[in-house]
Amino acid sequence: MKKLLVIVFAVFFANAALAADSRSSKASASSNASSNSSYSNASSTPDDSSGWQANAKIHMSSFKAGGASKSNTPFSIGIGKGIMKNNTGNVLLEASLMTGEKYDYDFGWGLNWKFQAEMKMAAFASLYYQLNVASIAALKPYVGAGLGLAQLKYTSSGWYYGDSSTSGIGFAWQFALGADYFFNKNIAAGLGYAIRDYGSLEGLKMQSSGLFLGATYKF
Repeated sequence: MKKLLVIVFAVFFANAALAADSRSSKASASSNASSNSSYSNASSTPDDSSGWQANAKIHMSSFKAGGASKSNTPFSIGIGKGIMKNNTGNVLLEASLMTGEKYDYDFGWGLNWKFQAEMKMAAFASLYYQLNVASIAALKPYVGAGLGLAQLKYTSSGWYYGDSSTSGIGFAWQFALGADYFFNKNIAAGLGYAIRDYGSLEGLKMQSSGLFLGATYKF
């Protein structure tokens, strides 16, 4: 998954550089200043009303298991389609997969008391509302929420906890807000903040929240 994300970001930045080069060449060849702007005409603006898009994100999250938390950097990939549009924005339906997050603790002092709470993988179906910014057409702020399922696992070891391992499926939800900036009608980079709840296992609630960075490609 990490190798896949590296490849996605490499392709993304390469295309962004080519797109910027192309816009610069067109600007110098044209005598009409208004037509030189990539987002001042409809042909350069992303078509938000329909069509598909794919994204990859890296999350800087704090994973919480009960009252304890630990920093994690999970990845997610998603594919979505515009399903509705009005004067102020458009609605996007997206399916996404997220890699695992975990919290583990060792009491130390030679006691061999250990436990680990883990979200191994989560899948979400989400709706996003993407706003149009008239003054900066390339900027697309959004807010969204989704429901899904998460694969959870809890393990413990040592004479205090006993050696045990339990797995289960949790009912999950997420809420996110952020913004994408389109370098051209196909390629965008984004920043946002998300809150996720993965459900409970053995009475232990698992949640995470934090910033994320992403790259998007519109087909």
